[in-house]
Formats: sequence, structure tokens, C-alpha cells
Amino acid sequence: MGPLLGGAGGKPEGMNLLPPTYLQRSGPRLTSTQARQLILAGSVVRWPGLAFVLIVGLLVPPRSVLLLVVFTLWATAYNLYALQASRRAPDSALARTGRMLWILDELSCFAILAIFSAVHTEVIYVCFILLLMEAVALDGAEGGMLAAAVFVVGVSVYQGAMSAITGQPFPGTQVVLWSLVVVVSAGILSAFDRILVGPQAQASRAEISSATEPRPQPAVRLTAREQQVLELVAEGYSNTMIATRLHLSESTIKTYMETLLTRFNARNRAEAVAAASRLNIL
Repeated sequence: MGPLLGGAGGKPEGMNLLPPTYLQRSGPRLTSTQARQLILAGSVVRWPGLAFVLIVGLLVPPRSVLLLVVFTLWATAYNLYALQASRRAPDSALARTGRMLWILDELSCFAILAIFSAVHTEVIYVCFILLLMEAVALDGAEGGMLAAAVFVVGVSVYQGAMSAITGQPFPGTQVVLWSLVVVVSAGILSAFDRILVGPQAQASRAEISSATEPRPQPAVRLTAREQQVLELVAEGYSNTMIATRLHLSESTIKTYMETLLTRFNARNRAEAVAAASRLNIL
């Protein structure tokens, strides 16, 4: 993450008050380390899953060997990306990366169903419950609802396409039943997230917000004469010109300038004018 504040009057450039975390609107606020570990865990689990699919392809003839090869290459590619992302993705991109990966996992489940006619749909549908848990862990309630929506749309499209290709009746009862199972599961997981994780998240957000709010500058009170001198300095007047304008000695103006520099903790006239502008004194 980049610097929060910089330049005159701000925090030194490079200072970052935020801890390594991404905050979703109602998600479970994992730290970046936890999010990376979760993405890495998913990547590790995908390898035996992919190996299992290849073993099934040797034991059970797929509908299309070409589809199986394409699926293997595709799944390998995005899992290699997941491994890289778990280590190198910036904190701000972790939520987006995790969301993309579990959506790809859901699409992969439907791809497996399309490739193998002998695979029971119920076995694959159970995997969606595990993906729901991952979605809620990374994205909170929104992730759970999005994962459920992807399932409902995906299962409807898949079963409709299979019915059109094979000529078999559309399994409406099965689609509705599993859609309800996934949606209810998503609701339960999301409620669990909001009830148990929500209060912790709000406390963390309040703590981070208070840490990042700019601290009020101490009030600087100037006398009428100091205010006059400051305004003339801001207009570019020299000490001699200010002394002439205010009918004072130049040594008196120098004393006023020393006082102003001290009040604004400035090293020179330009810094004093800049500090006064930030404090709305000018």
C-alpha cells in the first residue's frame, strides 16, 4: 500500500498506518497473511483434486478426450496463478484474487460433470458446499450469496444443456432441491459470519479508522499585530517593507518573524505561510 499522507504538514512519505489487511463491507476481515494462507491452501488442495480427475479419466471414458485435456491445462494454469498470487499479490488485490479463484473452482465442477457422464451430480454438488465455506471466509456474506447465485445459474444452464443434447427430460426437481440446499447453506454460513465475525470486524474497523484519522493540529493564536505581519509576509513583503508599512522598526519586525516561526514550528517564512494556510489562519 502506498503512503497515506505526504508533503508539507503530512505524515512522512512511506509511512503506512494500516495493518496488512483488506476490509470488505461485511466480509470477515482476514489479515493479508490469513488470506494468503487460505488462497495457498486452496492451491495445494487443487493438485490432488486434479490428479483424481485424471485417474477417473483413465478408468472411466470421458465424453471427449480433448475436453479433458483442455480442462487439465486450464485448471493447471489457474492453479499455478493461484500459487503465485498467494505469495506476490498485493494486499489490495487479495479479495479480488480469492473471489476469482473460487468462481473458477465452481465452473470447474460443472466442467467435470460435462466431461464425465458416469460421475454422479450429487457428488459434485457436495463440493459446492466446501466452496461456499471458502467464499464466505474470503468475502463474507456477499461471497456466500454470490457463490450460491453462481451455482443456481450454473446448474440450471448445465442441466438444460444436457437435456438438449441427450434428449432426456430436464430434472427440475433435482435442480430446485440442490439450489435450495446451496442457498440455505449460504444463508447459514453468512449468518454465522455476521453474528460471530461481524462484531470483531466492526471493532477492528473502528480501531483502524481512529488510527488513520488525521490528528487535530494544536490551535495557534496570533495577536493582531502578528496577524498583520503574517499577512504581509504571505504577500511577499520583506522585513524592511513590512516595517515601513506598519511604521515599526526593522528589529521589531524581525522579533515578530522569530515568534511566528516558533509558533508554526517553521524553519523559514515559506514554511510559516504554508502552516498558517493549513490551519486556515490565512
